[in-house]
Amino acid sequence: MKSSFTASLKTMALLLSSLLIPTQAFAHLRWFVDVNSPSAQAYQQAMSRFQFDLVYLFLLAGAVGFVISAITLDNLARKNQLVGALLNAPIKLPLHLEWRLVSILLGLMLLMNSHHGVLLAPNLPTSDEFMFKAAIIVQFVVGLLFISQLSFVLSAIGTFCLALIASIITPAMIMIDYVFEFAGIMVAFYLIGPSISRIDRILWPASSPRNEQMAVAVLALSLGLQLAELALHNKLLNPGLALIFIDDNGFLNFMRMIGFTSFKNIYFVFAGGIAELILGTLLVFGIATRFVALGIGAIFTLTSAIFGLHELIGHIPIMAVVLLIALHGKKIGLLSLVRSTLKEQNAKAVPLTN
Repeated sequence: MKSSFTASLKTMALLLSSLLIPTQAFAHLRWFVDVNSPSAQAYQQAMSRFQFDLVYLFLLAGAVGFVISAITLDNLARKNQLVGALLNAPIKLPLHLEWRLVSILLGLMLLMNSHHGVLLAPNLPTSDEFMFKAAIIVQFVVGLLFISQLSFVLSAIGTFCLALIASIITPAMIMIDYVFEFAGIMVAFYLIGPSISRIDRILWPASSPRNEQMAVAVLALSLGLQLAELALHNKLLNPGLALIFIDDNGFLNFMRMIGFTSFKNIYFVFAGGIAELILGTLLVFGIATRFVALGIGAIFTLTSAIFGLHELIGHIPIMAVVLLIALHGKKIGLLSLVRSTLKEQNAKAVPLTN
């Protein structure tokens, strides 16, 4: 059993280093690339699809190997007590500190956005219209609410208002890169609020004790869906956009630095897209959640160190969310939530007998 666990862990670590490191380095690459410039549009048209060869097949084989290793490790955690404790046992922090950390960092991000005159994200359009200026003020107030932690329910409602305004003034093809992320934050804090805030217990007295478990599941689901969407929208279905970024930041293609000089930047884009899609899917279905979350967190930390404050401000709340997911550890994916809900319903449906 121990050798099986070690083999699975080594396989996942090897594939993580070769396949997943490209992922978050350009997750929100529209922060760095002007997609409306003539050169960018011409580049996207010229590189609108992949020309498959043996390298792509090798990368796909590595992706399949990583998924199989993740499933193997996840199944092993059910049978082996030690592995189960390492992967699934929740790590309890006093006073819901993990949620408070996410709230503070999210609030700081919103305040920084207001200071710089942007709404929710750096690449969303700005305007001189009254609605946009009012939204910047609302964003500042919501940021203060998240930091003060007086009411997470009101903070969630404020986030919904911000996302609604942003959806009105932002083209759908841009807004789709953020819809799952902010929807998850909104729902999760609405659910967790009564467990932390006295004001929220007054606003929502009928909340359930299971809300915290559901809130973590919602965060994992939304982050997974957002990663998968970014992979498809910005890389796999539109490789030209990502290729512009990699060509301008050639040092990201570390494969060339370690001797694989023929590893083209387009291969790197494909690897990043596949990796992001895999990570997102594993989070959605709750497979090896702690391992996946820690891997994502490590990559976010690395890319924030490379790209500096601009990257850090935008991603630090997500890094806190990843930490929260990793701390909870236990099966919190979509399938687990559906299974537990069905079990409860079946238990209630079974008639009592003497």
